[in-house]
Amino acid sequence: MALTLKAMEYFTTALRHGSIAKAAAELNIAASAVSSAIDQVEAEFDLTLVIRQRARGIKANAAGRDVARKCEHLLEDYQSLLLEGTALKQSQSGTLKIGYYAPIAPAFLPQVFDAFLSNTADATLELEECNNDDAQDGLLNGTYDAILFVAEGVRPSIEFDTLITAPPYCLLPKAHPLARFDAVTCKRTLGCSEPASGGLLLRRAISIRHAAGARCGLCELN
Repeated sequence: MALTLKAMEYFTTALRHGSIAKAAAELNIAASAVSSAIDQVEAEFDLTLVIRQRARGIKANAAGRDVARKCEHLLEDYQSLLLEGTALKQSQSGTLKIGYYAPIAPAFLPQVFDAFLSNTADATLELEECNNDDAQDGLLNGTYDAILFVAEGVRPSIEFDTLITAPPYCLLPKAHPLARFDAVTCKRTLGCSEPASGGLLLRRAISIRHAAGARCGLCELN
């Protein structure tokens, strides 16, 4: 059985107090859980680490003191790692690499940056123009931290937040037979005698995807 951080915490707490009962009270757990953790640590090293003295508590032998000291260092490093991770999550510093689909960038990039970068942010933005497929590939292979793209042909492994869904519209030259209508149906465009003479039927959702599944201020735009 692999030695867990919880078992190390219970083990070191018990030795610090010299008492299973006091350790259980501090950790707010049953005394049996502390005793089981001590057994787990000893079983992992296949050593007797603790001397149990009836009515006098517990005491570590030489090997137990050495193991307890190393466990404490590991627990301290673990807590430091958690604190550093929290600081990284909350900080707005470093380099943010963004791949963007060129046709939609002018309309959205300025407000995207304004939404999540404060005036005091020490962030460097690296922007790279790309097509929709390259943007998604770049996110998946780690080239980009975030992408701004059109949500068409989205890779199954990519989750995204929709910034805006543009309504369908038909773009036609002025002389086109359908140009006189305020609105047209898809069926009518297909039935038109000139369906392909310069007409475009467009419907796209503008989306953003950022790394690690985390939400950020960019998502507040939708």
